[in-house]
Amino acid sequence: MRLSGALILIIIEMIEVIGLTSIAIKIKKNAYLILSVMLLGLSLGFAIGTVAVMGLSNDTDATRVGSVFLGQYDSDQYATVLNREVTKWKNSIDYELVYQDYQYAIDSDLFVFDVASTIAQINLDQDNDAIVSLSTDEWESLAANLESILPEAVFTQLDLDELSFDILDGAKNLEIRSHFEIESYLDAEVEGTILATAMIDGLSTIDIQAITAIASQITIEGTSRFSLLEIFAESSLTNNQLSVIASGILSVTKDTNFDGYVFSQNYEMPSWAKPGSNVMILKVNNYDFSFFNDLDQEFILELAAIGNDGLLFTLKGLPFINDYATTAHNVATIPHSTIYNDDPTIDELTPGVIVTETDTEYVYHLLVETGVDGRIDAYVRITTDSEGETYSQTLYYDEIYPVTEIYRENIVLKAGD
Repeated sequence: MRLSGALILIIIEMIEVIGLTSIAIKIKKNAYLILSVMLLGLSLGFAIGTVAVMGLSNDTDATRVGSVFLGQYDSDQYATVLNREVTKWKNSIDYELVYQDYQYAIDSDLFVFDVASTIAQINLDQDNDAIVSLSTDEWESLAANLESILPEAVFTQLDLDELSFDILDGAKNLEIRSHFEIESYLDAEVEGTILATAMIDGLSTIDIQAITAIASQITIEGTSRFSLLEIFAESSLTNNQLSVIASGILSVTKDTNFDGYVFSQNYEMPSWAKPGSNVMILKVNNYDFSFFNDLDQEFILELAAIGNDGLLFTLKGLPFINDYATTAHNVATIPHSTIYNDDPTIDELTPGVIVTETDTEYVYHLLVETGVDGRIDAYVRITTDSEGETYSQTLYYDEIYPVTEIYRENIVLKAGD
């Protein structure tokens, strides 16, 4: 480049010497432009040459089997490398079958790799799958374990062929982690399995019609808190009608995974309510009914009229892998009180009268209402998991208020007193 620039300057000087001054002036004006163009051309040529040389020197083989890179090895080393990497893979895989809160770890012995066949079908400079199959004995053992663990309605509808295909698909790519949701391999009809039912009767026709018109089907979302007031925030249902719905839901969901129940009770139990299923909803006071569904699956509640005064609650969803049983346990007794109302009309001739005599008086009592002690019950759920382990939890407390005993009373002083 220095030589070219010097040559141009010499030519300019020669032109000036022979008297071609005007030409020399023009060349001088364009000298730097010419030099710039020459420099740019040389730079581009150098860059193109460099890229070409680097491209030739870096033409690396990109051959892979699954996640194992073989490009840096000769073909006679493939077997050693693949055997080593497959052993590492088997020692580190995390393959699980998942259903609800249960995880079943897949043993690496399930997978049988054919390294020789894998090498024989390798396409150089490409991604290749490993040739792998499932051990018949191990697969039959896995299926037998699933049959003993999963609910019958789930296992009988489980597509084992599709499941095995997906498991193999992960293995042939030598993926380290794969979790397979059993739910994905079930027929859709399994989601409509009836899990529990509950009945509330003694309702008016008006209430039944209003409830079934608006709340014939209720969805309980997965991993979320259910709130009755949120669901029916815009509805025209009355507090009593919402209380009926809440009480029915409480009754039908006791033997499920749902927990974290929050609600208030009616002080005076309505005629349709039952111990343990007595919920009071007050919209203005924000007296809600809520609970938490910790499973990542939704459930459907269906409400239907039964007879003239009944409402049937049906809970549907995927069958539970755990067994739930909830029972009431009395934790406290609330003594009833007694009231005596003065009634001078009763005497020893009154039918059913109770006479008590003292030194100074006769006391006549007539029972109007028998008193009943109240109680506080804890509703305790026993959960038995798929491995037979059990644990308990208190879901909520139910208070049954005492019934006051009432007497009519007449106290008569003895003569002379």
